[in-house]
Amino acid sequence: DFVVNPLPSFDIDDEIVVCLNPLPDNPLEIGTYNWNGGNDPTIYNYSWSRVDLNGAQDTAYSETTETIKVDKGGVYTVIVEDAITFCTRSKSITVTESEMANISLDDITVEDLTNDNTNTITIDTLNLGIGDYEFSLDEAFGPYQDEPVFESVKPGIHTIYIRDKNSYYTYDYGCGIAQIDVSVIGYRKYFTPNGDGVNETWKILGIRSDFNAGSKVYIFDRFGKLLKQLDPLSNGWDGTYLGKPMPATDYWFRTFLQDGREFKGHFSLVRGN
Repeated sequence: DFVVNPLPSFDIDDEIVVCLNPLPDNPLEIGTYNWNGGNDPTIYNYSWSRVDLNGAQDTAYSETTETIKVDKGGVYTVIVEDAITFCTRSKSITVTESEMANISLDDITVEDLTNDNTNTITIDTLNLGIGDYEFSLDEAFGPYQDEPVFESVKPGIHTIYIRDKNSYYTYDYGCGIAQIDVSVIGYRKYFTPNGDGVNETWKILGIRSDFNAGSKVYIFDRFGKLLKQLDPLSNGWDGTYLGKPMPATDYWFRTFLQDGREFKGHFSLVRGN
């Protein structure tokens, strides 16, 4: 009687990403299956070879185990031989190098203080790293976008998230997510100190202990009388002067940011009936 033994099969993708900073703790592993359908690596012989990213054969590379550690890109080919039948099958895996993005505030341009709050955040991708990156604003789980530009951004402190699009399917998988906080300066056009807990105070948005904390903010009535020198790190102006509620009308302000910029404008105090 003739016995037909199936060739080994593989359990790995054709393309994977290896992260260079840091190198992954888990090595690239080739899973093979025997004729019974179980997993038994002891009946197979393995022979690995590698072609580098320039297409040259890596003559110094030679592995004979089921599991190998991958610390650089290239095309890895394994020939698996059944130790009993001597039947063979090969598999090639293309390994692409990537790394967690390296981002700093020097790589970010913010266009803020626009009249209609159509602020823009632009990321310079030149120094991010070797990955193929995508970007998200304020949401680590996404959605992510290819373009490194965010438009119509509201004033405040925002977080930019950057990940390699080829190595990410969940939040904690792959090369890691780089993140950085960004300040977008602006202000609300009105506030409503009516005791409902919503929009109760007015202040300059986008200031934090690490963003323009030394700024100065002055609030005036329509006649130019100084009503409040506002601590930029406080909860904001509550619409009172010397403990008394001010009337519902427009008020003016002047701001001297720690970064050297100056701007002024006006806003409305709105009270309910």
